[in-house]
Amino acid sequence: MKFRQAQMFEYALSIFPERLSQNGATGLPTYKIIWRVGNELIVANTYQVNSSNTPFTKHVRSDGEVISNTWAVDGEESDLYRTRKIWFDNYGQPFDNPYAIYSAPSLLLSELVHHYSNLDVKENTGENILFNIKYLKSNTELPFLMIDSDAELMPVSLISEN
Repeated sequence: MKFRQAQMFEYALSIFPERLSQNGATGLPTYKIIWRVGNELIVANTYQVNSSNTPFTKHVRSDGEVISNTWAVDGEESDLYRTRKIWFDNYGQPFDNPYAIYSAPSLLLSELVHHYSNLDVKENTGENILFNIKYLKSNTELPFLMIDSDAELMPVSLISEN
């Protein structure tokens, strides 16, 4: 998947613990996505979040000031809105049990791939930067890595941070 699709894929993963904790679940694992980029396996974030857990992008204005732009959540054209809508359409019904899916990482990854790998994204967040990168083969860590907009990111596994 392309970079923006990978961002929405990671965002979809974050909806599970958010909604489950709102429904009273505690002690939930926090998963990180293992991505295959070229021939490398990495753990990385495709976006940063603010204190409200909302994705944002930093920019430098022409006067040199650094500003943060939070991503649009409202409006049917917003990628975040459409990502959340897919989640609610599939897992947000009163009798659905998304906890069973979330507690089985291989099933969770399969569900995310099924619903989000071909998401038609509309928005552009600017530079394509991965954050908090860890190369699994060499155990090398980088705070960020700029990648080409056409780079393919393939989610291959989930690991728990807990």
